[in-house]
Amino acid sequence: MAIRRAVTKLLSGRTRHRARNRQAERNLPAVRCVPRRAAAAGGGRQRIRRDRFSEIFGAMERPVTKDDLSKMRYCDAVINETLRLYPPVPVIMRYADRDLQLDGCTIPRGATCAISVWGAGRAACWGADADQFRPERWFDTLRLPPPSAFSPFSYGRRSCIGKRYAMALMKTILVHLLRRFKFESEDNELEFKVDIALRTTRGHLIKVQSRN
Repeated sequence: MAIRRAVTKLLSGRTRHRARNRQAERNLPAVRCVPRRAAAAGGGRQRIRRDRFSEIFGAMERPVTKDDLSKMRYCDAVINETLRLYPPVPVIMRYADRDLQLDGCTIPRGATCAISVWGAGRAACWGADADQFRPERWFDTLRLPPPSAFSPFSYGRRSCIGKRYAMALMKTILVHLLRRFKFESEDNELEFKVDIALRTTRGHLIKVQSRN
């Protein structure tokens, strides 16, 4: 029962110490969406489980290591696809420190620019299925759009310095959840409200079942 309550709090974002770790708080929308989207996508959760789980971990309930995480390519793809469609920070604000020419338009010095990370992740450059959750797209590197089209951690010199930590954190949480629980969901529609961070307007309709 204690484990069930802990998982419920994690998926709902109601953790006591969120304010003490801002990076973890920013990651919560993605952490909650990953098992939900993998469950709703049918084979997603099975693919993650088959992602060399038995070879990497065996039957041992041991801690996850950095070497373990580097071997889980499909898990990477699921997290990237979730971040593409549901970026934790949907809009990034930037200050123009000089006049800029962009696609025939002039952005004057001193202007504040709003960059839609949500829109970039669903742009036409991702293909006709840009609105679909398809982790396999990340394995076809020749067809992936430029790196700037995927910017959940911003892009360029001012990108998030905690990106590697955030990815490792999300991956570790996902591994521990999938080792212990089964996730099922028939609800493919997620509704959000735009705040500083992306937040769901209603709960996650997901069924969690212990593997034991």
